[in-house]
Parts: sequence; C-alpha cells; structure tokens
Amino acid sequence: MKIITHLLLIVAIAVNAQTKDTLTINASDLILKNLNFGNSAYLVYNTKGQDQPMQNATLVKIATQKQSSNNQDYILVNQTWEADTIIHQATTRFDSKQLKTLSHSSWWKRKGYTEHYDFAKAETRFDGPIKEEIKSGLITSFNAALTSDFLNWHSDLVLFPLLPFKENRVFKINFYEPGHAIPKQETYEVIGSEKITLAGNPIDCWILNYKVEKPTGYQRFWISKQSREVLKEEDNFGAFYRYKLKLIAHQN
Repeated sequence: MKIITHLLLIVAIAVNAQTKDTLTINASDLILKNLNFGNSAYLVYNTKGQDQPMQNATLVKIATQKQSSNNQDYILVNQTWEADTIIHQATTRFDSKQLKTLSHSSWWKRKGYTEHYDFAKAETRFDGPIKEEIKSGLITSFNAALTSDFLNWHSDLVLFPLLPFKENRVFKINFYEPGHAIPKQETYEVIGSEKITLAGNPIDCWILNYKVEKPTGYQRFWISKQSREVLKEEDNFGAFYRYKLKLIAHQN
C-alpha cells in the first residue's frame, strides 16, 4: 500500500509540473491594447511584520501618455515619488509598437545627481556630482543592456498588466533597471486568482508572484482581470513588509 501511495504521489507531482506553461517574454509579447493611459497613484509604505502600523509612507504618481516627435509615436511614462518632499523622479520613453525602452532619465534625492540613458543613440549623460567609479559601473551595465532585449524593471507596474495571463503560467522576463545591475532573466509565476475589495466592490485579480532569494521572501502583485491594472503589491523579506496600494482618488 505504501508503494502504491508513493507512486501516486510521484505521478501527481509529475502531472502538476507538466501543467506549468512557461513563456519567455520580450517587449513584442506584451499586449498593448491593455495599456492604461492617464494618471494613477499608489500609497507605498513599510511595516515591521504583518498588520503593524505603517512607516515611511510615500506617494508614487505615474503618468502614462502618448507622445509624437519627428513623425514618430512614443509612449511616455513619468514617475514622481513624494514623501515630505520629492524624493525621486523618472521619465521613460518607449517605442509605441513594442514598448522597448528608448530612453530613461532618473533622479534620486539620496544620490544627488541625474542619470540619462539614451538606448536609441547609445549615449549616457550625468548631471550633478557623481564619483568616477560609480559612473564607470553605470556605463558598464548600460553597455551590457544595449545588446539585450530587456524590459524596463522601473516601469513594472505599467508593464505587468500587459502580460498574457493564464492559470499556472510562468513568465521568464529579461529585466533591467537603468542605473542598476546588468540585465538578468527573472521568473514570475501566476499562482492563482483572488478577489480583493475596491470601493466596496469585489475585483477579480490574477496573483503574480516573484520569489526573492536573498533575503528570502517574495514580491506579489494583484492585477485586475477586467481593468488590467495593478491594484496591490505585497513584498516580504523576513519580518519586513512593503505595500503598494492603488488609490481610487488622488491629486494629479
């Protein structure tokens, strides 16, 4: 009886493994008709454990719009992060047909300088005081990205709703955030569906999960099946939690 039970367990595991539908995602695989234009905002905060008071509250404003220049159409994503003052601003210009990153500019208050990356022209520029060793590392990662078909990780909340969702689907995504490490393939898995309440209404969402190796944890996203927008993000690293909650009403 034990042998039969063991064999059944092996078969069950094998069947479950076969149901995983793995796709390698490039910019051309994104479903552009699901792109939401306009303004949105998220409340971002940390907690020390679940159901604990929030700390370090930040307002993240995201504006997604169409832009035309020199007879070419673009998608422009502007981000502004505010605490007691503006702490971060970023502008990303995408190809309107495939959402490949054409240029990306980023400023962080804590850094004190602005980074400009032009992937179309293969050029970088830095405004403000920056150490030469830091600049050298940023240029190295930029050069690696030039030959890579990557998705812009800094615009994940804009890009995730464009994925071809399906039960038990696994996405292999070559992600790169300009100003950080070289492009790397990351794995995101659809782990199920769940209804969350928004303005008193239950909203059916896909749950997209990303395992974090060091420190051990996860990033989890709830994406509306109907409106195709990220409504909630929960990150966990040990006792540390971070949340991003989409606001229904906000000041543009």
